[in-house]
Amino acid sequence: TGMRTALLLSSSILFYPVADYFVSILHCTDNASKTMTVHKYFHDVQCWTGTHLVISVFAILAIIAFLFLSFIGVLTLYEARPLNNNFNAKMNTRALLTFNIHKFILIVLFTIFQSDNYQILLLIYVLFGSAVIFILFQFFNPFYKEIITKAWSTIAAANLWTAISLLLAKVMEVTTFDEAVFIWLIGLPLVLLV
Repeated sequence: TGMRTALLLSSSILFYPVADYFVSILHCTDNASKTMTVHKYFHDVQCWTGTHLVISVFAILAIIAFLFLSFIGVLTLYEARPLNNNFNAKMNTRALLTFNIHKFILIVLFTIFQSDNYQILLLIYVLFGSAVIFILFQFFNPFYKEIITKAWSTIAAANLWTAISLLLAKVMEVTTFDEAVFIWLIGLPLVLLV
């Protein structure tokens, strides 16, 4: 049905672009003279006054409604029985819900904390969230089909390895950064094979 399709799309393919769009409406920064706060992309729009205030309230309400719908979609629209023809059948949806919450927190954090001063904190959260996602998909096997569980575990492992490599690159940034890319490239096939 149409509602089922809309909920499935809002909790998967459309989750990031829609959430990022509404969060970006709230993204403000200081203007060049640091006298007022303006929108990050539309520098002639002063933040939290007039039209921007109305649009921001709408964006916040839209974010809440969208998150509610996508989380409801994740929690309710799954097959709890191991059907032979449904590769999406799951035992539970905790891993996917945690993954969507993690994506939304990342959207908000990367929108708010864009200064170089916050990079290490962002990378620590990325590493923490990636580790949680990896543990959920690797050890709790949410899918009935083994090939789907392996695919998600492989994606989560690659994501965790990338987070570890990014944190190492940030720590080694002062001395050498080029080797971090090679470490990631060499380690990625090993992580994917395991």
